[in-house]
Amino acid sequence: MLSKGFLINDKIEYEVIDGRNLKIVHKNLKINGTNLICGNTIIDLISEIQVEIDGKSHVYKINSFKKIADDVVEISTAKRTKSSFMMMPLISDSRCPSPNFGWGTFFVNAYIGCNVYPHDGDRLFILYRSVDTESYRKLEKYLISRPNFVEIIDVDWYHTCFVFSFNYTPLIVDNFITGKYSQFPNGYKKRILTFNCQDIDSELADVLYRRESRRLFMEKEYNNPITPGSELYSIPDMENEILKIT
Repeated sequence: MLSKGFLINDKIEYEVIDGRNLKIVHKNLKINGTNLICGNTIIDLISEIQVEIDGKSHVYKINSFKKIADDVVEISTAKRTKSSFMMMPLISDSRCPSPNFGWGTFFVNAYIGCNVYPHDGDRLFILYRSVDTESYRKLEKYLISRPNFVEIIDVDWYHTCFVFSFNYTPLIVDNFITGKYSQFPNGYKKRILTFNCQDIDSELADVLYRRESRRLFMEKEYNNPITPGSELYSIPDMENEILKIT
């Protein structure tokens, strides 16, 4: 957790989980369609929530919310991109050891492209919530020290993007774009699992190795037949995989 405090005259408690997510705590919570109702206060999906992290005001633009307890709702500014699962291992084989990539703290998302940055499919754009703290400065120092670091892009008042290069590999990049995850090289599949701290029996492994048990589970879950040999994870929506800077 990065910080905690109160909204709207101390009536609604918030906890900043990380760069993308926060919790709202209130004794009288209800979700009604696209509205989050906290007592007499209504927060909708186009709202912005202003919080404080280390004495500095930060804005979280609401993308979704989910009730996780009677008095707790988790709010997210964005879903994790598929690039953050599948492409970040191109620049590191693990996020588990310290120092890591700021997972669980300042990390927001990762992208395979950027609308203001021309490149040839050999760059990864990692977005962070920039906070003036010693732990963030340590993370920044670590990221800049990596051999594949290219540059920093100041996105807005609250976010910074770190650009990294990688060797363009068609078997990885092209298969990612077309959603052919099972066609990744076996060595890279293992890197994906290691990076995401998942083991060979995880759901992510079921996707990468296109396991029959996963296909049958999905058929039952969605009550819809899935052709044998189909990929078991949706194709990336490239609109969401490109960082947009205005």
